[in-house]
Amino acid sequence: MASLHFTPDANDGYQKICTDPALEFLWARIDEILDLLEKDPGDARVRKHRFHQANLWAVYVTHRNERWAVLWRADRHNPGDVAVAYIGPATFV
Repeated sequence: MASLHFTPDANDGYQKICTDPALEFLWARIDEILDLLEKDPGDARVRKHRFHQANLWAVYVTHRNERWAVLWRADRHNPGDVAVAYIGPATFV
């Protein structure tokens, strides 16, 4: 089982989703993604989209016609762990 480590940006995005009752469905979907990452970062469901230059994986969720993303990579200090770099709107796609 992997440990999850959040960057400050990812943590801020996650906290905003967690505390907004209007985003309860989105929070549940993001939590499912984080659970998958914790169980097995090699799972194909969390490795569908990759940014090669940034060495990041992206998992997307659609909420109210808006695309959201969880960006992550293997932790540089503990390769078996996961570094979550971003949780928020996928405005970059």
